[in-house]
Amino acid sequence: MCAELLYGETAGAISIPVVPMAMTQVEEKEASVEFAAATVLDRVALAALVRRQRPTRVFEIGTFRGVTAITMAANAPPDAIVYTLDLPPDLTAADVADRYNKTTSGFHRMAAAGVSRDVGRVLSSHTSGCRIEQLFGDSARMDFDGFHDSIDLFFVDGCHDYEAALGDTRTAWRCLRSGGLLVWHDYPWMEVQTAIRDAALGVPVTFIRDTNLAFASKG
Repeated sequence: MCAELLYGETAGAISIPVVPMAMTQVEEKEASVEFAAATVLDRVALAALVRRQRPTRVFEIGTFRGVTAITMAANAPPDAIVYTLDLPPDLTAADVADRYNKTTSGFHRMAAAGVSRDVGRVLSSHTSGCRIEQLFGDSARMDFDGFHDSIDLFFVDGCHDYEAALGDTRTAWRCLRSGGLLVWHDYPWMEVQTAIRDAALGVPVTFIRDTNLAFASKG
């Protein structure tokens, strides 16, 4: 599937932005914590999906450091906009782990290592392509009415607990226009797969082998 995305007739050239390295004074603490939650192959596949979809309105739940946001922005049309949502930056990794992640997650490892969340840390490195608008809030409580039926590509990479993944999937599906594409990160997580199944979208879900991504088209 990934090969089809990269080399198929609708692929086109993709761009994978160079992610700035961690600062020297925090390298030791971050050595055991993945800087970019999405692997390189995840980002390649996501970039290819964006190139194929050519979205003008993109929404992401789960900014983290901003790596996937700048990847999508670099591959979307220049007049597009990427909205990226994450919990407020004043919440620590321990806060997120305790309040939102019932299952063991990267935030538990970050809290144990004393690593800062640094929400959107690499967004400033995005210097070309479309605009990125950073939003803060809880996706379970945010009012998405202004986004309903208007998003061309929705990337779900928020909390992977079942209830959160189910809620984010339903929110994303309502926000997508007809023909829009819903992409999930960490699809191999059982909680995420169960949530997608229980959302009963009524369309096929495609898992991209050797990545953590799956996607479905609305209509």
